[in-house]
Formats: sequence, structure tokens, C-alpha cells
Amino acid sequence: MAQAVYVALVAIGAGLAQSLTGFGCGIVMMLVFPMLFGMITAPALSTAIGVAVSLQLAYGYKRHFKPKIILPFTSSYILASVAMIYCAKSFNVYWLTMAFGIYLVCIALYNLLAKNKFRLQGSFASALVCGAIGGTCSGLFGIGGPMISIYFLAITDDREGYMANTQLSSATSSLLETAARVSNGILTLDLLPAVIAGVIGITVGARFGERIAKHINREMMEKLVYIMVAVTGIKTIIEL
Repeated sequence: MAQAVYVALVAIGAGLAQSLTGFGCGIVMMLVFPMLFGMITAPALSTAIGVAVSLQLAYGYKRHFKPKIILPFTSSYILASVAMIYCAKSFNVYWLTMAFGIYLVCIALYNLLAKNKFRLQGSFASALVCGAIGGTCSGLFGIGGPMISIYFLAITDDREGYMANTQLSSATSSLLETAARVSNGILTLDLLPAVIAGVIGITVGARFGERIAKHINREMMEKLVYIMVAVTGIKTIIEL
């Protein structure tokens, strides 16, 4: 019972982060879940709970979906992620993870401080390339959210479009990852109470975050996203 309460409380913070920046729920949960469930089970639980908030947010912004961008990006993302999961053992993950953390910090600082920024175009080719980069990061490092957010932030013009497309892409990839973890026995029925508690908590946090988000303009949202990207990069480096 106490464990379920801890999960719900952490998930409230995760839902708040996700609804304000479009990602970050996994980062918040993974700060605590490894101490409660271990490093094998924690990501599985985090992803399963994260599916709930992504689906809820995606449904709330469904009028702003851009299928022509989501489909190639997400397809490329999933293929690259699966490929990297199988190839990860062939790489020196320590140095790759270090490079990834530094990259996140640099791209965050660039977008927070630069005046004349390079802007991605929402073409089919850019969707495939960026999806592959995001999927590679997810497969190798287990961190795909920042790349999804960076891409959709660049090609959308408002918060509604950004949230709709990031959440649908996140929900799709997370659903497939959760299904895989159920099939290989990592996510079991024993974890159902924790999942339910987490879904309740993350829903509460997301609802609260959505109320705050109504008072945040596009410029402030971009700053929040890149601050979270920088935090993710620093966390990645520190945990090596």
C-alpha cells in the first residue's frame, strides 16, 4: 500500500512536467522508481504509466494532429529504436551516453541563448531523419522524449500543435515498448497496483499542469522545454 502511495505522488509530479513541456514524465519517475523497483522494472513501469498521460493529452489536442509529419517521424523512430536495442551491446555505451548528455546541454543552451536560430522544415525527409535520431537515442540511452520535443517544437507554430503531435508520437512508441516488456515478462500482473496508482497520480498532475499551461505563451513554453532538455542532459552525464 505504501509503495502505491509513493508511486502516485511521484506520478503527480511526472504528469505536471509532461503537461507543461510535452515530455519529462519518465525523467521524473526514473528519479525515484529505481530505488523502489530496481533498474530492470523501473523503466517498464515508468513507460506503462507514461502511456496513460500521453494518450490523455493527445486526445485533448486531437484537432491539431499532423498525420503527414507524425507517421514518417514515428515510423522512423520506432525502427531505429528497435535496431539500436539489438545493436547496443556492440557499442561503448559509456562514451556514447556522455556525448549524448553533452549534446542535449549544448542544444538547449543554443536554443535558450542564440538570437538567430536555425529552424527545421516539416518535410518528409526531415521527419525521417529526426525520427531516426530520436529512435537511436531511445534505443541506446532509453531517452527519446527530448528529441521528440525538439523536433515538434521546431515544426509547429503553437502549443496545441506541439502538444498534439509530441503526445501522439510518444504514446505510440511507448505502447509498443510496453507491449514488448509484457511479452518478455518484465511487466507482470504483480505491478498492476503500482500501474493503477501511477495512472491516477499522473492524471491528477496532468490536469493541474494543463490549468497552469493556459497562462503560458509560446515563448515561455519553449524556454521550459529547453530547460528540461538541459536538465535531462546534465542528469545523463552525472549518472554515468
